[in-house]
Amino acid sequence: MALQIPASRLDFETASGRTVRVVKKDRAWNEATPGVNPSPSGNASYRAQALWLMPHAAIHAAAFASAKKCLDGKACEVALQITKEDGKTILTTSMNGQSYKTTLGSDNRPERVEATIAMPGGGSKKVVSIYSGYRNGQSLGQTALDKFHTGTYWPGRIIQEIDGAKVLDVTLTEGWSNPYQIFPEPELLAKAK
Repeated sequence: MALQIPASRLDFETASGRTVRVVKKDRAWNEATPGVNPSPSGNASYRAQALWLMPHAAIHAAAFASAKKCLDGKACEVALQITKEDGKTILTTSMNGQSYKTTLGSDNRPERVEATIAMPGGGSKKVVSIYSGYRNGQSLGQTALDKFHTGTYWPGRIIQEIDGAKVLDVTLTEGWSNPYQIFPEPELLAKAK
């Protein structure tokens, strides 16, 4: 993710093959092979909103809001509400006019991020991302998740629900820090040799 743009490149592989889903501001595209033959996607609005459901993005948005800064670092007023519910800290902030509610666990890391998001094809649904089993790289060599550098936290389990129905339940078995990412427009990718 590049939160200052904002943009995201999601690269994953399943039994049916590799998929790369990209969103950059208000555009989205897919790549069967990274950087090759991009095809447009009609769900840019959903991808741009779903970006802020990720734990790092939710904390980033709240941190900038608390400093009264926009994502570009310039001064601006972004609403941030900090409350307690059932003994847990709740951060509620807005990104691009969309409200996001982040529930922090006992370790002050996001355990739940939720928002009502516009869906491709119309309408909106409540999307909830649930995170647990954070690793921070302090036990290097013990598991594949410990390839992260110290200070880079990532959950060991991710669950996502849409309108109460579980649509994703992933247990991470391997992880590594991302290299620097760039997000060239699809037209530039199509011309690349």
